[in-house]
Amino acid sequence: MKESIQRVGGAMAGMVIPNIGAFIAWGLITALFIPTGWVPNEGLSEMVGPMIVSLLPILIGYTGGKMVHGHRGGVIGAVVSKNVIGPILQGITDFLGNAAGALVDAGLVPLADIPIEVAKVLFLNNAINHGVLGPLGAAEAAETGQSIWFLLETNPGPGLGLLLAYWFAGTGMWKQSAPGSIIIHFFGGIHEIYFPYVLGHPIMILSMWAGGISADLWFQITGAGLVATPSPGSIFAYLAVTPRGGHFAVLGGVLIGAVAAAVVGTIILRARPITETDAGVEDTIDVNVPTA
Repeated sequence: MKESIQRVGGAMAGMVIPNIGAFIAWGLITALFIPTGWVPNEGLSEMVGPMIVSLLPILIGYTGGKMVHGHRGGVIGAVVSKNVIGPILQGITDFLGNAAGALVDAGLVPLADIPIEVAKVLFLNNAINHGVLGPLGAAEAAETGQSIWFLLETNPGPGLGLLLAYWFAGTGMWKQSAPGSIIIHFFGGIHEIYFPYVLGHPIMILSMWAGGISADLWFQITGAGLVATPSPGSIFAYLAVTPRGGHFAVLGGVLIGAVAAAVVGTIILRARPITETDAGVEDTIDVNVPTA
């Protein structure tokens, strides 16, 4: 069982690691040029959608197919990523979103993080947030002035903790790229930048669960909520939609999520280090990937 899990993790890492540079480039473009970014640019922001919807999935599909059967396998992998995988992921989105909603309705708010984090690292975060959690939050906020629904997927704390763990205890390219990814994630609000760090070492989902569950428990205990969905999910956007008097509860959850994820992630990386050799991609890595 352990060997099987390691093989699956190695295969996923092999698909993701060579494309880290593309994810960082997309994250920078998104953080800078979308309407709520640092320097909005209508023309350049038009790249954001096609890159996340088409380019990045195709790159991963091509890399995975190439690992199986060279260039021909890569071509097949790229084609099926649009035509085959999309409908499957839509079904997964619906299932995970409904599961998260059911857990919250049952009063088990912290456990909702389990399906939410799985959905996020599969790049289904926007579908879960805007398709399921956002509308529920909007309905509750209309009655009470704030909602915890807005906090469940958008919290930048756990992702920050994960990246800090890689910075502290990671190796090679993972460690080198972590500082730049932290800036894009925490200050730019582009959570997608940390998803490859989980896909490349799937056991790190435990770090995300530790951070998310801890933060959501704090949110539930303190009655935290936001007045709207933070967009993008940066710490600045969080501050902008935090209700008056709610900063202690909201920022406390961000801090708790970051610390819990960083501690658990560091322990995991010390016990089970991730290396390019483990991933089986030591001959395909671009050592010139940008670190910021």
